[in-house]
Amino acid sequence: MSIRDWRCAPCKALDISPQQTAVFGDFLNDLEMMSEATYSYAVANADPRVKAAANYQAPANTEHGVITVIKQLLGL
Repeated sequence: MSIRDWRCAPCKALDISPQQTAVFGDFLNDLEMMSEATYSYAVANADPRVKAAANYQAPANTEHGVITVIKQLLGL
């Protein structure tokens, strides 16, 4: 199953477009996902190729980067 298959089912069920989707990645298996979402974040300790593909950067996963960004996006 590709990332596209994984993403499509929940997004279709909830009527969420790629433009409304935030994704987080750190390694090469995340590259396809990065290319499809408008809000693509690479964590600070990500592979350089993932950082290059992402639209934004989050703090490192060792610094709770994903939850930090999610809280910011939700205004918490």
